[in-house]
Amino acid sequence: MLKITEIFINSEKFPIGIDEDLDITWCAKSDKENVILKKCRVILYDDSNVYCDVTKTAEMSRIRIPLIDVGYDSLKKYNVKLKIWDETGDVSEWSEPAGFITGILREEEWSAEMISAETEADKEFSGSEYFYKEFSIRGKIKTVYACVSAWG
Repeated sequence: MLKITEIFINSEKFPIGIDEDLDITWCAKSDKENVILKKCRVILYDDSNVYCDVTKTAEMSRIRIPLIDVGYDSLKKYNVKLKIWDETGDVSEWSEPAGFITGILREEEWSAEMISAETEADKEFSGSEYFYKEFSIRGKIKTVYACVSAWG
């Protein structure tokens, strides 16, 4: 029996902020010894669409999917599932889904300004600062992402 036990996307189990090509790797187990994987099928999807359905044939334990080929949306959760075949034709069941969340993918989507307590004159001598802002959200919320960046 051939079974996928883990999926990693860009070396993580559930990466958040993906803005580069997907490097999908997996761990598998078999009740046979010295198994050579010969084929894999990977499907990328969300709640309503399939974005990529790729089958590759070669000895492998990874597959690379260029981000630009799929046309992802920013700040969205995607799922990945796969199945594999060995050299004797045994095939695994579909894996449990793995997932990732894209980051902000297009520069024009950034809308915030840099926040700083420093002036040009005191930037070499300033210490740590703590910034916060309160806000309220009206209506039903399905998903919320906070995109933050730090420098220094």
